[in-house]
Amino acid sequence: MERRPNLDDLTNIEIIDRYRLDRDGIDYVENILSRQITPKAYRNHAISARHKLLITLRYLATGPIQLNDCDIHGVSQPTVSRVLGEMLNVFHKTTRSRVEKAIGQLKRRFGVLHTEITLSPEKACKVVIACAALHNLCKARGIPFADNQDDDNGNNNNGDPRPQDQMPGLRYRDYFAATYFHI
Repeated sequence: MERRPNLDDLTNIEIIDRYRLDRDGIDYVENILSRQITPKAYRNHAISARHKLLITLRYLATGPIQLNDCDIHGVSQPTVSRVLGEMLNVFHKTTRSRVEKAIGQLKRRFGVLHTEITLSPEKACKVVIACAALHNLCKARGIPFADNQDDDNGNNNNGDPRPQDQMPGLRYRDYFAATYFHI
């Protein structure tokens, strides 16, 4: 059974109208999440990673009426519900790790974020926003971390790799969790 819709039949404007991302944006998100959302086997008409993503994006873009998503994507309401549960868990897990990584990068670049900011909450928010904006500027312009800071790969700027004793353990933890706990 061929599932709908086929993005090749839609213009980029129509794709944005339906899914709030353009074709390249959908490809980008699918690439990031594909390892986590691709069916292990294609038995019993398994839903592809692309189709799961489109169902989820359509639901998020248009609201909580799952029957509309069923009709558009050629699946049942329980399937839409199951896909949404899976995808929202994947989005939370992926987003959380990216947010944690970004916070770590901000803290490495700006020492003020290592300790308590003893300003009013409004000014403290402005400090964090300024650090984030400056960090994005540094990344966009290719400005490396200072000599006493690590880059995104755990290396200092002198090119000396720092010990990554925790990395094999973290990879095994992620593998174990993904294999035995369908989170």
